[in-house]
Amino acid sequence: MLRSFANFHDLSAALIIGGKNLTEEQNHIKTMNIVIATPGRLLQHMDETSTFDYDSLKVLVMDEVDRMLDMGFRSDVDSILSNLPKKVQTLLFSATIGKNVKELARLKLAASCEYI
Repeated sequence: MLRSFANFHDLSAALIIGGKNLTEEQNHIKTMNIVIATPGRLLQHMDETSTFDYDSLKVLVMDEVDRMLDMGFRSDVDSILSNLPKKVQTLLFSATIGKNVKELARLKLAASCEYI
């Protein structure tokens, strides 16, 4: 779906998840505009991939945020969001909206309002 949409735009995308070859991901993530990632793997790239260019990043997508928070990834999600440039659009998806997701959304929305 994303490929068919991106054909009409000058955008590039990367899927960054555990279990894939890290070196291949490092070569691919260098200049991506859209990154779809799990928090642990994205943090690994933020720490270890010196060629990860945040200036070209436009959209970050993380799915199953409710599960990430339930499994103890809150600090990982917070760390990712706080280290991204403010111009990056962040999409956090969840099939359910529990207390953790609401609180995270409230905190991030309040933080982003400081820059408006």
